[in-house]
Amino acid sequence: MIGAGAPFGRLDAEQLVTLADVADVFGKGELRLTPWRAVLVPHVRPEAAAQALAGLDAAGLIVAADDPLLAVVACPGRPACRSASVDARTNARALAPLARRLTNDGLALHVSGCEKGCARPGETAVTLVGHDGRYDLVIRGRACDEPVARGLSPSQAKAALAELAEAG
Repeated sequence: MIGAGAPFGRLDAEQLVTLADVADVFGKGELRLTPWRAVLVPHVRPEAAAQALAGLDAAGLIVAADDPLLAVVACPGRPACRSASVDARTNARALAPLARRLTNDGLALHVSGCEKGCARPGETAVTLVGHDGRYDLVIRGRACDEPVARGLSPSQAKAALAELAEAG
């Protein structure tokens, strides 16, 4: 059995086709969805696993346990959500390598397009909240909590995350 994660919990049509093809070619045509934003392909022979995973990786799915996207959660953001003022997923993808450095394991960064925090209602080590096209920075809190910094551009948010990662 092999598995792959869906970046930000979302699969596009091409990724679904790739998953189906991998299941047909390397397994028995079966896919299993998990509650953890992943898809499993059962019945893959061990000697075929690397080739099957390479196909999933090429489709943009998460196949490595140390992939930085696993440390980030993000809402769809602008333009998908009318409440969002920032392109949360694009910025989250760019910040993912820094997010992995914020904590030793688990979820480290929540990038929210607005103060509703739909992608993660709970506390996160660092939360960036879209506000008027910029970001507010919340430490150990939720998107609706009081920020420690306001009005950061994406590059300023990246610098703030780098500083937090260095501070450990």
